[in-house]
Amino acid sequence: MKLLTLLKDLPKHTLTGSGQVKISHLECDSRRVLPGSCYIALKGTQADGHAFIPEAIRRGACAIVAESPCTQEARDGKVSWVEVNDSRLAVSLMGAAWNGHPSRHMSMIGVTGTNGKTTTAYIAHSLLKQSWLRAGLIGTIAYDNGEEITPSTHTTPGPLELEHLLKEMLENGCRGVAMEVSSHALDQERVAGINFTPLYNINHWLNAGLSLDAVYDNSANIYFEGDVPTTENVRQPKPSRQMAAGLSARVEFVMPYFTIDFGVGKNIIGAGGDFSGTYEILALKVDVLRNSFLHIGYSLYDFQKPNYLMLGVGYRFGSKRKWR
Repeated sequence: MKLLTLLKDLPKHTLTGSGQVKISHLECDSRRVLPGSCYIALKGTQADGHAFIPEAIRRGACAIVAESPCTQEARDGKVSWVEVNDSRLAVSLMGAAWNGHPSRHMSMIGVTGTNGKTTTAYIAHSLLKQSWLRAGLIGTIAYDNGEEITPSTHTTPGPLELEHLLKEMLENGCRGVAMEVSSHALDQERVAGINFTPLYNINHWLNAGLSLDAVYDNSANIYFEGDVPTTENVRQPKPSRQMAAGLSARVEFVMPYFTIDFGVGKNIIGAGGDFSGTYEILALKVDVLRNSFLHIGYSLYDFQKPNYLMLGVGYRFGSKRKWR
């Protein structure tokens, strides 16, 4: 694979030398570098991989990825050099590209947190297997690549091993993967090249707040002229009789692009007729600004009646939700 192909997903970087050089494999350990390797220098807690770049070049590396500028030794040896801001991010993204981005072709479930990762991952893995027969598992106890189960070496493997393992799972017919994602792995960008399936943490995304609701209902407070109500003598009231404003307490289930609300409120302004008393609302809400939103919903009481359709805008007071 050509070096330029591996660099497509990298953020800002500087390439010195040829991007057309063919890479035989990626390596982070200078002791395992072979002719044609791309060596990626990582800063560790015990040693700095940048100190071993000369060794990697002597062993035949044809490309170097590092957080430092190109050296004269690399120039003299016609070794391509890629300067990046974060080598750990680079190795994750390049590892994904090297293996054909396997996570893009499977449903990826990542489980993180202090407690319960292993149990949750095993439950998710079991559910995936019930649906698709074959599913991958990566965790503290074992790895399941769809064909065989092997003891794990790390809760979350290093990025190159991780992407290779995901490629194996895809080739073995896995359609989904459940994996534990350790805090250490997050800190070291090991999963930066993985496309996780969006899921929702109820504890974080189930929020509460107060909202001021302004409502217009075209079917509210309609009336009949005459003693016998018919479709011919139905009359529309003036617009002010079809508008109201109220205050409601809401619970929000927040999704990526919209929110489902359940709320109980009471109209304060224009509260006569059909707008009298309290209302309960199940609404679909779309955020406009930090604390304002549009909503459309039905009152849960006699919701089959058309005059219980609610259209409006709201303003969120005292919500615990963090704007993202």
